[in-house]
This record gives sequence, structure tokens and C-alpha cells, in this order.
Amino acid sequence: MKNQIRAHIERNLKRKGASADHGEFASVLDHLTEEAEKEYDRLSASGKTDLESYRGAMEKIADESKRASVFLRPSEEAEGGEENAGAKKEGSDTLSAIEQTAHSVLWLLTIAAYLTVSLIFGHWEVTWLMFLSAAAGSIIIDIVFNMNRGHSLLDEWDNMVGVLWIVIVAVYFLVSFFTGKWAITWLIFIGGVILSVILDTVKSTLVKAAKKEDAENGGGENDE
Repeated sequence: MKNQIRAHIERNLKRKGASADHGEFASVLDHLTEEAEKEYDRLSASGKTDLESYRGAMEKIADESKRASVFLRPSEEAEGGEENAGAKKEGSDTLSAIEQTAHSVLWLLTIAAYLTVSLIFGHWEVTWLMFLSAAAGSIIIDIVFNMNRGHSLLDEWDNMVGVLWIVIVAVYFLVSFFTGKWAITWLIFIGGVILSVILDTVKSTLVKAAKKEDAENGGGENDE
């Protein structure tokens, strides 16, 4: 299977958007192939089967291959000329403008709601929690727009965990203010830690699964 390594790496780079016409494509391909073959030889020498050595070699260069595919992507001018590049930039600027507007509207509405509710009903010691909700909403806006730009769920994982902790803090204060059980309500943070550990485990599982799938895609691509 060693003789399939170079073909697999080349197909994988192209599948992820790398251009064979890029001036550095050949040298990057040579480098990745050399690294993968070294790992293949090392694993084979340790007693691994051909398939295990092949998969191990692909896993070894998976991250570097992903970065290389981004580096080797064609320029906007090469893909569609200056007009296409200008259209893409205009679309990106429009998206950024909408995102900024969404943030501004969110905070203006939050301030208006905070002052209105507080002046009419009082309870200033609780109504300030609206700003925590706005902070969570602001992060959610970032997540939505970033995913619209092409980010994956894993790319936005840390932002989602940030939202989780803002919600936990808000729940802690709400429950504490309305029950007065401050000596007990701090246990909410223990629950938050446990939930964070669970989410970290899920993230690690998803990352490993993605790497494994990326490594195993080589066999299917070579049959195409």
C-alpha cells in the first residue's frame, strides 16, 4: 500500500480545494509524501499491518495536509477574475455589516428593556441579568455568522461553551435571588463543570472521528 500514499495525498489535497497549478503544489506534495512514507516505514518496522501502517501514515500528516490545502487554494483572481473577487469581497463586507448591525440592535434593545423594566417594576438587583443574556446573544450571533462563512461546529465549539457558562452564571444569580439559598445554589457551578467535561469529551470524540474518517478516505479515493 506504500505506493498508494502519494496518489492519496494528491487526491486529498485537490478534494479540499488545493490547486495543482499552484507554484508550490509539487514541493508540498513531495514533503507530505516523504513524511507519510517515513511514518509508514516506522509503523511497518514495529510490526503493524500494511493497512494499519497506511492509516497511521495518513493520520500523521492529516493536520499538516489540511493546512497545506488551504495554502494551495487558487487565488480569487485565478478562480473568477477580478470581477468575481470583487463580488466575493462585496458579499463578505455586506455580511460583516449585517453582523455589526445585529450586534448593535441587540445591545440597544437590551439597554431599552433593562431601563424600562427596572424603572417600572424595580428589582434592579435582578434586571441587570439582561446584560448577561445580551452577552450570550452576542456570542450566538458570532457563531451564526461564522458558520455562514464556512466555519464548522467544531470551529465554534469554544464559543458555544462560552455561551453555556454565561447561562450558568445567569441561572445561578436568578435562582439565588429568588430562593435566597446562597449556601446551596453555588452547586450550580459544580453542575456546570461536569457538563463542560462532558462537552470536552464529546469534542475529543468528534475530532478523533473526523481524523479517522479523513485517513480512511484514502482507500475510497484511490478507487475512483
